[in-house]
Amino acid sequence: MAAALILLNACGEQVFENAGSRKSLLEDRKACAVEINNSPAATAYRQNPTAHPDYISQVFRDMNRCIEGKGWKQMLAPQEQERLKEAVTTELTRARTPISVTEPEESEDSP
Repeated sequence: MAAALILLNACGEQVFENAGSRKSLLEDRKACAVEINNSPAATAYRQNPTAHPDYISQVFRDMNRCIEGKGWKQMLAPQEQERLKEAVTTELTRARTPISVTEPEESEDSP
């Protein structure tokens, strides 16, 4: 749960500008989190985290890509994006437990 909050906060309002989405950033982030959490890569990671050491970094990229695909524009410079990704990845890797980017009830309600 804490990992999910860290990841979502890292993809926060201050780094995205609405470029056409009809939904709030929070709604789009939650939808992206459900999509990512239900992906085959997420399932494989949860089953065997040590076999997928790059998953956390991949989630950060996938989350940003998904949010941008829903109509949001990244506002950070590429160097800042990389620093943020590294900080989030380091923090989540320290937890050493499989992460979920959604709350458990969200993943159960998704199709």
